[in-house]
Amino acid sequence: MPLRFYRRVESGVRVMRLRQAILPTIALLGTMLFPAVAPAQQALGIVVQSRQFAPTQLRATADAPFTLKVTNLDANPIEFASAGLRVDRIVSPNTSVTIDVAALPRGRYTFVDVMHGSPQGVLILD
Repeated sequence: MPLRFYRRVESGVRVMRLRQAILPTIALLGTMLFPAVAPAQQALGIVVQSRQFAPTQLRATADAPFTLKVTNLDANPIEFASAGLRVDRIVSPNTSVTIDVAALPRGRYTFVDVMHGSPQGVLILD
C-alpha cells in the first residue's frame, strides 16, 4: 500500500495529515530561527602607497583563520606574495583584494611586493 500524505474528506478535498506536516514545519522554522553561526574571523588590512606597506608589521592570533585585505593606492600594480602564508596575488592600481588565509601555527611570516622588491613586511602570529 503506497504511503499517502493526503487523505480525502467528505467534500472530496485532499487534506495533508497534521502529524506529517508538523515535523517538516518545525525543522524549517528551527533552521530559520537558529542558523549555524561560524566563528568570527580576524580581519587584517595592509595599504600599499608610494611602494611602501602600511603597517609593515601585523599581529594576529595563531591557529585561527583570518582575512587579509590588501589595498593598492599606487598608480602601478603590485604583486603581494608570501611563501609562508601561501599567498601570491596581483593587486591592480587603486583596488583592493581580500585574501582568506587558513589557520597557521605561531611564527613570523614575511610578505613582499615581488614586482618592486623593496617593500617588505611581517605578520606575527601569537
